[in-house]
Amino acid sequence: MSFFKCRRALLLAALCLTACAPTTTVGPGVETAPAPSTTTVPPAGTEVPLSAQERETFAQSYRLMVLAELDARLLLEFAQRVEAGTLTESESQSSFLGLGVILEAVGESLNKIVPPAALDLYWVSIIANAEATQAVFTRWEDEEIDSSAVIVQLQPVIADLNATVADAGALLASRYGFDPVSLSGSRDEVMGTIPVFFETPTPAANP
Repeated sequence: MSFFKCRRALLLAALCLTACAPTTTVGPGVETAPAPSTTTVPPAGTEVPLSAQERETFAQSYRLMVLAELDARLLLEFAQRVEAGTLTESESQSSFLGLGVILEAVGESLNKIVPPAALDLYWVSIIANAEATQAVFTRWEDEEIDSSAVIVQLQPVIADLNATVADAGALLASRYGFDPVSLSGSRDEVMGTIPVFFETPTPAANP
């Protein structure tokens, strides 16, 4: 198994966990720490002011929602490449290892955070679909299913994740003052890392 491919997978996992931060209005030089929020969903048409800490908690929750969607899309892309026969055995092994690392890292992060109450319904869907993604991966790893079954089983999971993340982003923009362009742009940026996962790194030439 290639050291460079394993290293690439680990680096991508680290990148994923720090990516897709939406724009906030915290002043310069202000550092915030995520914390549980008791903010509830306001009446329609009402924008709720948030403290710096509350905004960071919303932002972190959104980032993890996006990463849950990324997990499922990465697994789907991998299954499609296996099904098409475009990966070598070595590439398949290293990609499987990398996917396991990323799924575990995102799953642990999802279990650690307490999202704002306003995101509770979205969060229930995210957790359920993240668990479904992990279950599909595990069944494939245990050779209970093959790549074609993975593709079929992930379709409804990804559709639900896509809708949930979009709806959560719309809520953040309409009720809590987040920039919708920044939200969608950061999400697109994270999804754009999918091809990077399957690139074959070129070792640096010896001097």
